[in-house]
Amino acid sequence: VSIYRSIAKKHVIAIRENWIATRRKFWDLLFVNIIFKSCGILIAFLISWPFFALLQGITGLSVVPTILIVGFVIFTPLAIAVSFLVKYTILFILTKNKEPFDAFFHALRLFKDNWLITIENAFVLLIVNLFIGMITILAIVIVSFPVIAAIALAIYPFALPDGYYITIIAWLALLVAPI
Repeated sequence: VSIYRSIAKKHVIAIRENWIATRRKFWDLLFVNIIFKSCGILIAFLISWPFFALLQGITGLSVVPTILIVGFVIFTPLAIAVSFLVKYTILFILTKNKEPFDAFFHALRLFKDNWLITIENAFVLLIVNLFIGMITILAIVIVSFPVIAAIALAIYPFALPDGYYITIIAWLALLVAPI
């Protein structure tokens, strides 16, 4: 019992010390998120502006479709890269106690050396997330069918419009999805 208590005390202290150390890094983490993401958006905007003008001049599309096309083609890959860089930077700040800019350069090096595995992991997580989402939607529909059938039988003379059934599915989705 005394060995358990001594180990438990050490872990409680370590958790408390880690919590305090992490709270000290709050402003660094906030700085990294705000500055690096805003710089990423600015760089993406500056890169996409010539493509926007070229596409609009060549195709004659209006402003909104041109912005959507160029934004999707340019902003999506840059947003993914910036997101990974911010995550890696935060990891270097928290685990290696680096300053934000130093951590960013380490994150750049890490991303440059491991970009393929990073993208592969992101793709695998996306597929897993989509698969779990589809299973959740299927479970919600299966769970909501008996409820809708019971309501339809209970109030048969007052036949509900289709929108009410969708509302029932949505309410059940709010209950089932977190599970």
